Amino acid sequence: MRRWLAVVVVALAPSVAGAAEINGLSGRWCWTASTGPVAGYEVFIKRGGGAYVNAGDAPGGAGGLCVTATGADAETIQLQVRGFSANKATFGPSSPESDVARFHGAIGAPGTPVLQ
Repeated sequence: MRRWLAVVVVALAPSVAGAAEINGLSGRWCWTASTGPVAGYEVFIKRGGGAYVNAGDAPGGAGGLCVTATGADAETIQLQVRGFSANKATFGPSSPESDVARFHGAIGAPGTPVLQ
């Protein structure tokens, strides 16, 4: 008697045109430093094509030019940053928008095959 094992294929939702696909629910964005006396950077995030929202500050200087952002499965986001001086007395212009990124939640392992 022959037994057959069924194979299940899971397809992800179609990609957003031009989106960077992230395998997981967090990603790290880095940028080059602004010129001038920069104390830190404001980070703005746009989710799902909505408006940019201030997501907080990132420190300036060595090692401070990256942030980690999280999202939900299939969510798209973009980031912008802008430098500020000490005590946020002055602000530089905003960076160009990042590429669109789309998060993909991890696909879990299937159950153990059982002889039927």
